Amino acid sequence: MKAYLVDENGNYDILCYCGYFAQKIQTKLPTPEGGFVYDGLSLADFGKRFDIEDLNKMLADEELSKLQKELEKKSENDTKSVGINLDMANFYVLCMFINAIVRERYFILLKPTVKDTLTELSEVNEITFSCKDGRKATTKNGSLIQVALDAIREKADIDSNSYETLKIIKVEDFAENIIMQSKFAYWVATFLREYFPEAHRRSNCCMVSAPEQRLILRMLSHFGLAPEGITLTEGRFRQLIGFVQKLQMEENYMKLPDVDWIPATFIKYEDWHRKDIDWTSPDLKLHPIEKGETVRITDL
Repeated sequence: MKAYLVDENGNYDILCYCGYFAQKIQTKLPTPEGGFVYDGLSLADFGKRFDIEDLNKMLADEELSKLQKELEKKSENDTKSVGINLDMANFYVLCMFINAIVRERYFILLKPTVKDTLTELSEVNEITFSCKDGRKATTKNGSLIQVALDAIREKADIDSNSYETLKIIKVEDFAENIIMQSKFAYWVATFLREYFPEAHRRSNCCMVSAPEQRLILRMLSHFGLAPEGITLTEGRFRQLIGFVQKLQMEENYMKLPDVDWIPATFIKYEDWHRKDIDWTSPDLKLHPIEKGETVRITDL
């Protein structure tokens, strides 16, 4: 059932679109405690951050006003119009909500395993031991080095499926902008398509009509997901949707000590230390946590 712009008391509801998105579209999984963990953050948590003053920037945007008129349903016989009576204040707040969701993705970097360390070693001719009191001892004794390497190799075989956490970071501090851009475009397009299913759209369109695509691309700039003053093309929109549909990235939810459940993706050392990782590739594959592998939470 579609949500309406007024509540049961007849008052205007500026969170109407957000409520529909949270109920019908937003990903959520049940927790062992009987609650839910939401992709990004819940609508209730977003409501605590919501600042209505941010609407002023949107209301002053003439391009958005033109797009709104282009979307409007002009008449029953006007087949060229998209046929959407979009409430821009509600839509802007929805975009604020989705922007918060895509930015609340966390990556948990895992420490290099013993095996990872071994793969980076070639011919070892020196080992340094660091003490807790700050002192260091270095040895070039061949026998001692061999004993140490043999022990490390044995440990690598035993602990090949064990990982430890290094640190937790947000998506914007780790991955390139296209991760957030594509998710934002995809979720906004999903909302428009599902909330306005009667809109006039070509059968071969990329989720939504051309004016709707331009609207979404404009909103990317509003939220710093695309450079200001840069006009993104409809071709770029197709690239973003294609990227998010092909992106293979494991999305987990986890609970840290004294912290609520958060959406997080474990990133193994073999992935995060790579300098050649191409975040723009739709064929990007990260190494997921496999069945039988364990992660010990430390240093977070």
